Amino acid sequence: MTTFEMTLIAVAVLIGLVALAFWIAMIRHCWLHTPAGSRDRWVWIAIIVLGKLPGAIAYYLLRDRVAVSRA
Repeated sequence: MTTFEMTLIAVAVLIGLVALAFWIAMIRHCWLHTPAGSRDRWVWIAIIVLGKLPGAIAYYLLRDRVAVSRA
């Protein structure tokens, strides 16, 4: 295996770990910052878990817009 291939693998693993950390952080944020009795909590958790990284990105980008539109 060449140095270039090893570097590519290392970068891919690093990106994967960062994506996993972001995904877990979005689940945690949703759990802690959404009212307990709210159906929104479970909907967002389902979107994040089933949607994987795109679901977590959608939560990150839309969570404040959805909360503001309901206020």
